[in-house]
Amino acid sequence: MLNNHTYRKVWDENMIEGKVIEMLTPVDEIGYYAAKAPSPISNRDFVTHRTFRAFIKEGRYVIFNKSTEHQKMPEDPNFVRGWSFRTGYQMK
Repeated sequence: MLNNHTYRKVWDENMIEGKVIEMLTPVDEIGYYAAKAPSPISNRDFVTHRTFRAFIKEGRYVIFNKSTEHQKMPEDPNFVRGWSFRTGYQMK
């Protein structure tokens, strides 16, 4: 649900764009996410290094990410580049 950018656009009403920039390993990616912000705040975008892992026996799925820079996704003047020091999700 969170890793599928096409499906996320269906349920995430704030999402403008999302994509994988580069797969580093089968469970590590550099990704891009742009989102609408409420007026008068400027829209934000993020470039993150995301790691994910499924713990099938425990019925758990974990995602961790932190912001990074990538030459394929320079800052866009239409957005304020957000910076995430460390965030994550755990779903059961």
